[in-house]
Amino acid sequence: MTPRGAILQIAKMVGHDMARGAPSRGALDPGPMLAQTGATPDLVACLVSEATKKRPANRIVEACCFLLEGALNDLRIAGNGGDTAARARLVETCNAVETAATVNRLAPSVLMLIARAFAQAGLEPGCGFRRKSATDSDLMSAGDSGLKSAIPI
Repeated sequence: MTPRGAILQIAKMVGHDMARGAPSRGALDPGPMLAQTGATPDLVACLVSEATKKRPANRIVEACCFLLEGALNDLRIAGNGGDTAARARLVETCNAVETAATVNRLAPSVLMLIARAFAQAGLEPGCGFRRKSATDSDLMSAGDSGLKSAIPI
């Protein structure tokens, strides 16, 4: 099984738990495990792949964002503890998220889920990501109310 295939299976399991409303045994472990093995960019790729499908499975997108939150939190804690490899993996992951947000047409709801994962992990997304999510939110607000909202970046 490819890393993305394994990540997709984990996301399906976590998504099922989220739909049930109760985590199964070990449901909180995959995010940090993906971070420790350096597979967080693959997680971002899986998230983007699912989110850009014609009919994305919201459960899988939400589960990928949940896993991303756990991975980012683990990398932040390890990086703050002096682990230079964790810092490098965190930078790599942030670059993958920023590239995904600027290159792909991600729905504003997906961008908000990603931003929430960063916030819950105690991190700020990169400038390109904030700019992209603010632009999409402005467009969405303009379409909803006829007014363009001013979102501070």
